[in-house]
Amino acid sequence: MNQYKLVIIFCSFFCISQGMNEASFNCSSAIDSDVPALVQLMNEEGCQEEGIVVPPKKFRESYFKGAIEDGHLYVIKDGSTIVGYKKLFLMDDQEKRNAILENEIRSQGAHAKPLMHGIVRVDGTTVMFEDASTQSHGTKPVYIYNGGDFTKKRYRGRGLNKQLMCAALNAIKEKTKEHLKATDSNAVNIVYGITESNGAFEQGSSSDRTNPIAKSFLPFAQSIATELKKEGSKNTLYHERFKAYKPSFDPESKECVPLSDEFSVEGAGVVLSYPLNLVEEEK
Repeated sequence: MNQYKLVIIFCSFFCISQGMNEASFNCSSAIDSDVPALVQLMNEEGCQEEGIVVPPKKFRESYFKGAIEDGHLYVIKDGSTIVGYKKLFLMDDQEKRNAILENEIRSQGAHAKPLMHGIVRVDGTTVMFEDASTQSHGTKPVYIYNGGDFTKKRYRGRGLNKQLMCAALNAIKEKTKEHLKATDSNAVNIVYGITESNGAFEQGSSSDRTNPIAKSFLPFAQSIATELKKEGSKNTLYHERFKAYKPSFDPESKECVPLSDEFSVEGAGVVLSYPLNLVEEEK
């Protein structure tokens, strides 16, 4: 009997401790005072990751300051300690959007080389990839840029990146809705780059970054469709990949200029699209 009580006490304590641990994580827009910790995180851990953009040492502080000033950077903290960050924003500046799509994602322009196109179906926690002969990305889409993100290694596997991405998407939701209405757009697209280590050439693999992104982006796009009285798919995103290269830099360079493709990490630019169809008002 005493052993039974001890088991109950232990389990209760464990559950409470786990709940307190999860509750200690909080997401927010990054602010200027976060810059030193962000630079330290990039210098100590981020620079060792193949999949994220790491500017030269001289420009890392200005990289974070610029993203914060533009409102493009989000952080997740354990108490007051930054344990991860994400760059995400609505691409509402046409000139900057075209530059990213042509030079980084390479989904348009002279460098565009399609690798594949298909459909991504999300069913709860399951993501399924299917080839498709045609695409329906909308003739006038709104684009969201899902840029570099990083979580401290010892905090991985706890769903923190998903929590941060959902918070970032929620932060731009109203702005995205307004931009959709103002531009009369008929699709919401999210774009991002992935390297071989992130599943660039093995769609649907366990390392494919598209799996968690699709699971977060689909409900976001669906909620926008519902609130704008438009109709979209219950579980489908259109999916395209283009040959691309992660912007890579010489860490000691005195100029913030990416290396040529020859010296960069090969990967893919990805476009996930959620088409919107207007629902007629009931008469």
